[in-house]
Amino acid sequence: MINKFISPFFNKIIDFNQDEYKKVILLQLTIFLVISVLMILKPLGTSLMLSAYGIDIMPLAFVSIATAAVIIHFMLMLLRCYFTLIQAISINFSFHIIVMLALALTTYLDLLHGWITVVIYVYISLFSVITVTLFFQYCQSLLSIREAKRVLSYVGVGAIAGGVFGGYFAFAMVSYCGNVALLFSAAAFLIFASMCMSIIHRNFSCDLDKESYNTDNSDDTNWFSGQFLKTIKIKHVAFIACITGSGVMASKLLDYQFNSVVYSHFINEQELTAFLGFWYSSINVIGLLVQILLVNRIIDRLGVTKSMSVMPIIILLSLIAFLYFPILAIGVIMKTVDGSLKQSIYKTSTEINIMPLNIHVRERAKTLVDVVVDSIATGLSGILIYILINKVTLPLSVITIVTIIIVLAWVSFIFLSKKTYLKLLSNLVYKDDQHDENIVITPAQYLQQLLRKKPRGSKSRFRKLVQLSQNSESPIKSAAIETVSAEYKNRGLSLLKHVRTDKSMLVRKKYFQEKLKFINSIGELDSLYKTTSPENQIILTGALARSVGYRVRQQQKFYTRKRIDQAYIYLQNNEAPKILWRTWMTSITDSRYKKHYEIIKSHLSQSHDEDMKMHALFAVGRGKVGSLFPHIVDCHVIAHNRLRWYKTLAKFPKRLLSHMEDLTVTDHKQLKRLMPAFQYINKQSHLDFLYKSVEHPKRRVRIVALRTIGLMKHKYPYLNYHRRKYVSRLNVGILHTKDILSEIALMHELVDNHSDDPSKIKTINEAIILLKNELSINMHIIFVLLELVIQSDDIMKIYSELRSGNIQASMDYLDQLIPYKLKKQLFPVIELALAKDITEASLQEKDIHMSRKNKAIKNLRNLDSTLYEDLIKIM
Repeated sequence: MINKFISPFFNKIIDFNQDEYKKVILLQLTIFLVISVLMILKPLGTSLMLSAYGIDIMPLAFVSIATAAVIIHFMLMLLRCYFTLIQAISINFSFHIIVMLALALTTYLDLLHGWITVVIYVYISLFSVITVTLFFQYCQSLLSIREAKRVLSYVGVGAIAGGVFGGYFAFAMVSYCGNVALLFSAAAFLIFASMCMSIIHRNFSCDLDKESYNTDNSDDTNWFSGQFLKTIKIKHVAFIACITGSGVMASKLLDYQFNSVVYSHFINEQELTAFLGFWYSSINVIGLLVQILLVNRIIDRLGVTKSMSVMPIIILLSLIAFLYFPILAIGVIMKTVDGSLKQSIYKTSTEINIMPLNIHVRERAKTLVDVVVDSIATGLSGILIYILINKVTLPLSVITIVTIIIVLAWVSFIFLSKKTYLKLLSNLVYKDDQHDENIVITPAQYLQQLLRKKPRGSKSRFRKLVQLSQNSESPIKSAAIETVSAEYKNRGLSLLKHVRTDKSMLVRKKYFQEKLKFINSIGELDSLYKTTSPENQIILTGALARSVGYRVRQQQKFYTRKRIDQAYIYLQNNEAPKILWRTWMTSITDSRYKKHYEIIKSHLSQSHDEDMKMHALFAVGRGKVGSLFPHIVDCHVIAHNRLRWYKTLAKFPKRLLSHMEDLTVTDHKQLKRLMPAFQYINKQSHLDFLYKSVEHPKRRVRIVALRTIGLMKHKYPYLNYHRRKYVSRLNVGILHTKDILSEIALMHELVDNHSDDPSKIKTINEAIILLKNELSINMHIIFVLLELVIQSDDIMKIYSELRSGNIQASMDYLDQLIPYKLKKQLFPVIELALAKDITEASLQEKDIHMSRKNKAIKNLRNLDSTLYEDLIKIM
């Protein structure tokens, strides 16, 4: 019945599918009823308490709310250990219905006096926090992140509409029927809300998280006392807690200022209740208009973080005005801003802000933040007001100044949360390496931190270095050896003989490099060789060649080339580890020993032993032997080894650029193959060459050039890049992609028109395949260009995840990275390109117009002229 009357109107306002609008209507109705109950109870509870005790009771009431909330929080934790979320919601509704009926009875018997009014005020505040929190937990379980972005703002419409209705309902009913009727009405509304939740769960429970509860005591204890308390340690949750806490404190202090101004103008309890009911509803009317007309647009244009900051910034301005003009009119404006924006744009954006958290963490975090943090902040506000007003007797302006300071902190926490929000979104798309991204310390620096409390030259410092050279990772061992050499000289190195048998050849090489610093004669060197194993002799030769370089006299003095020849004989006659061959080949390139160049050339050209090829590339790159550059260019490596090849090519920037400039248009495969090596060269001349390559007639070359420019932009941002040019190219790419989408839709229409002719269907299907391939290539180009335009390293990662099928999270993350204008232009194209069927209806849905006048289908004419001619005949 509801769907029949509401769905036509609902579809005109927003674009949801059948299941979505049913879900939204029921969620709206539920929160409408809950907030209506709150707006019925809040003026009643506030007026009862203020009439009994006056404005001075507010601090005590706030502290009582905080204390009760902590107790309720642990009760909710215990409840969730034994019941599912929907069961906990049902129990909550049943409890409040019973309490409403009991309150109605006590009101009828005129028993609501004295401290009971404070208890009622505290209860009403907790009813709001607990019931709304459980409801939005259910919403977050029911919706995906992208659904939440589209749906939560419209669910918020129900909440604000409930605020409008409830306030006006209380305003009208209290004058004619009294408070008893209000309480009976509240109980009835809660019964209907409970029924709505049951319908939602029955129809859409398959969408919910299926986490089952269990009654195993060990698991309960872990959930109750372990995981939940650790939740606040998560950085994003901590920021959300700070945002919520500072926001609540600012709101309560502002609420106190509003109540103080209002209370000074009204003496009669009925007039005060009527005024509060009227203004609470009027505030919610403004909030409802904001929610319907502006929330989605603001969040789309500004993003989640900036949307959250809209409310505190406007409040800040109104507080400054109130500081100079503390009158009722300014107080009403200030409360209007707080009340209307809190339940519209602020509520929606904060709910979205918590969505990227893991669902189990999110549930714990939401209860912790909305119940405990919210209420503790309320209590702190009460204590603050009590100290500033009752103890110190400062004027109201002091409260205003304190509120301004808290609002400034509130805004700061909102902007600090942006990084963690984006990080969580990126984790939904791809997983970073597990290392700490903030650590940028070298092994030597790490070592110095370990040794900072041990004096240089001391025995304790040396013992620590010896220990590190025995039991640490290879980089730390090498740093320890270098430190011993620098501080304890040759005598210290003589006590590190255990490193000669270390598993890592790099550690052994580091030891011999340091040992060579203290060799003063050929006799000492020969003695070192004689006391060293054959494998270590090769490592020592590598260290010697590195130290001597290609200085001929030094080579002759220390018989470097003779030792290299001896090492080669040993490697030929023994089954030595391949890493020794790398050390040997490095010694050849370091010493420029041309006699053995042919061996390196043979390894570069061979295809059966990829490890030896990598060792040869490393050796040539380390020694920078220019004469071997042509052999590096001709070297062919498997895909996962290309980075080593690119880095070796980059060791010869001038030769590489000269070689690529000599290539002709017909050498496009070679150009495409070599171009990625530019990402390791920080030269403007190489970047300029890539810009020229963007105009290459071959599309694959253009794509590689664009991608390489993007990589260079991240590594070497100080080079001269032409951003405007790529914004223009991106716009052209989007328009071209729209043309392809339009042509695919046209092909599908032709399929429907010629379904009885198999030969025509075959031709049309061939055209669809070609166009979809063209679409895929254009989408790749768009993302490459987008990476050049947007300052983010994650664009191509998002593209990769979109292709792998992780569409929901990838689109949501991309939504936060690109500006609104570009997003409105690009998102319909991406969504259509990822769709299974591209039809005229889907084009119209995304506001992409299919041109029927241009039947030249120019893309097919460029791709396949024969097929193009056949299609013209069909059309």
